[in-house]
Amino acid sequence: MMIAFLTKISHVILINVVLCSYSHASFEQGMEYVQQARWHDAEQEFRPEAERGNADAMYWLGRSLEYQNFQKGLTAGEWFYKSAELGNPWAMTLLRDKKCEFLGDHYRN
Repeated sequence: MMIAFLTKISHVILINVVLCSYSHASFEQGMEYVQQARWHDAEQEFRPEAERGNADAMYWLGRSLEYQNFQKGLTAGEWFYKSAELGNPWAMTLLRDKKCEFLGDHYRN
């Protein structure tokens, strides 16, 4: 009984390690695309992470959208706001220092 329990726990740990390393690899690949100004490719890497709740990926997804084109840039503010709510200091600073059309004038300092 104890061996079966330990086997199940080791499988759960192994699955989490694999998923976390994939997640980290996806974010790192997205950052490489950012450094190369490959915004569409970066968006593809950051979006799944952002949708899973990664505040850093939300911020960089917003940046990736902002730099692609006007239509996609319109949705960037939503990702910056979500990222700031989760404590990302870059997103907080971005929303504090600039007028954010997405949020309206009442959110400006």
